[in-house]
Amino acid sequence: MASQLPPIPPQFKSLQHHLRTAQEHDKRDPVVAYYCRLYAMQNGMKIDSKSPECRKFLSKLMDQLETLGADGAEKSVFLLLYKQKFASSTASSP
Repeated sequence: MASQLPPIPPQFKSLQHHLRTAQEHDKRDPVVAYYCRLYAMQNGMKIDSKSPECRKFLSKLMDQLETLGADGAEKSVFLLLYKQKFASSTASSP
């Protein structure tokens, strides 16, 4: 990931797992990384989008999402293909 996030504010402790999972998947599965960050962003805004430290953190997270993301149509097609790939890989396993 190009830009580093600032230290996670204490209010967002519940989002740490999702952000860590995103980092773990950056290289091997960018779709998973994107949606983990998106989940963290959506929930972070619900938790606290007013305090300066949270706004700074969410702003950097949004920058990461914009860097990773394509427009909505491309993302939808990409997600559909990903789901199909996942479904076929689980269907073929015993």
